[in-house]
Amino acid sequence: MQPKLIVVGGKASKREVLLKLPCTIGRSREADLTVAHPMVSRKHCEVFDRGGLVMVRDLGSLNGTYTGGRRVREAPLPPNKEFTVGPLTFRVLYDYAGDLGALPPVIPAEESPPAQAAQAPSAQATPVQPARPADGETLIEPPRVADLAETIFEPIDDPTPGRSTPEPPRPGDSGLEGFLEDLK
Repeated sequence: MQPKLIVVGGKASKREVLLKLPCTIGRSREADLTVAHPMVSRKHCEVFDRGGLVMVRDLGSLNGTYTGGRRVREAPLPPNKEFTVGPLTFRVLYDYAGDLGALPPVIPAEESPPAQAAQAPSAQATPVQPARPADGETLIEPPRVADLAETIFEPIDDPTPGRSTPEPPRPGDSGLEGFLEDLK
């Protein structure tokens, strides 16, 4: 089986794509079908075959995978069904010989997997109270994320008067290349 995806919503360089199942859709170059958009996770979802029926499974994406306007963890995609990944909506086309009245259920993203539900603690969580300084102590606020981002991503070649020029990397100093390698 080689289903075809037709882009029916959003902008894409191709309007039709033939899939070889299983197929991972994501922003990463390692994905089988790359969607270069910030709303798409590196490995967003997987389209696969289950007994001649095309299925979609979200791979823990931040923005979710949708069918029928619902965010899903796993859902059947019978012929002509649409699903959304980031800014793109696809319609899946293929021949299906099975019974369309006996499709597997849609598993909504809100439900936790059965293994996780069984391990969930039964006691209710206690709300955390904000820290209060003791008499004579000062509470130090952690830096805001925006402040950290401004600090980390300061322009290096900023000729602003009064601002010191950063030192060039020393031999053996990993610098930005080492930082980027650590992220991989």
